Amino acid sequence: MRFWFIGLAFCLAGCASTPLSPEEIARLEMVASRLKPPATLSGTFTIVDQRKPNATKDEFDLTGWAGGFSCALGVTQLGDINFAADRIARLENALAEAFPGKSGPLIVRRYDIYLNQEAEAKAVGWAAASASVGGYGAPGTPDVKSPNIWRAPKCGRDRMQSGWFDPSDLTNNYPPFTVEIDVNVFGQDYSVSAAESSEINIAYFAIMRIVHSPLLHAMLQSTMDKGNSRLIKAIQANSPAKAE
Repeated sequence: MRFWFIGLAFCLAGCASTPLSPEEIARLEMVASRLKPPATLSGTFTIVDQRKPNATKDEFDLTGWAGGFSCALGVTQLGDINFAADRIARLENALAEAFPGKSGPLIVRRYDIYLNQEAEAKAVGWAAASASVGGYGAPGTPDVKSPNIWRAPKCGRDRMQSGWFDPSDLTNNYPPFTVEIDVNVFGQDYSVSAAESSEINIAYFAIMRIVHSPLLHAMLQSTMDKGNSRLIKAIQANSPAKAE
């Protein structure tokens, strides 16, 4: 892993205003060490995959004809061809663990993961945000690590079909990963979303360079776990014990 990490540090150095410090490298190595093996379906639930065909693909431009006016500007769809290929299995495993003895169909209409590099910065953070490359911050930038979260989605939730996030989910000002889950389980429909701050500044042009990195996939696993946990809480609030 050390050899891989030297390569990652070199890649990030091209996007950073200052090189990664030994402390930052150690922190990122710790995050990468949390990577868990890929999940496999347990067979507890019968999976009915109703996701749209393009939902499994990587989409690097979701703006369409709207261009810079689009709410999807800067939002990258991370399809399960290259990213988090076990997302459905992880969801099924989480449900099986949370509801032992329960089974039945699990209809998955949506399990989308995005990297949202667009933001409408609040006034207090705008100067620091716009000073960095692309306005996204960089490793070693104090404002990025600040407890003051200035990063926010470009549009309201009602106007964003992909990549929306609640700023209260974030812990820093790096572009966050977001997850959108829409399923039917125990005969009920559920839709939840969640966001997780990235541990590094993943540049738009560099995401495919680190597609095989343990660090990236450890962060994606953390995002999925957060979304799955939020779904489980929604199901529990709806008294799943009554479901047959």
